[in-house]
Amino acid sequence: MTQFIAKVFLAGGFLLGIYGLTQESTILFRSGLGMIAAGMVAAGYNIYRMLVARWQQPEE
Repeated sequence: MTQFIAKVFLAGGFLLGIYGLTQESTILFRSGLGMIAAGMVAAGYNIYRMLVARWQQPEE
């Protein structure tokens, strides 16, 4: 789920940021940057959870 959210926020952030740059709207540009940051946090959390799950697997 976090991987999907990360992808959506990163893609949406880039689109919103580019649109904000072309329309010279600082609100849209800053919103896009916020979405990109949220997507990066979600991606980092996804990697963290994946590593924790891998470390907690019982060794055979």
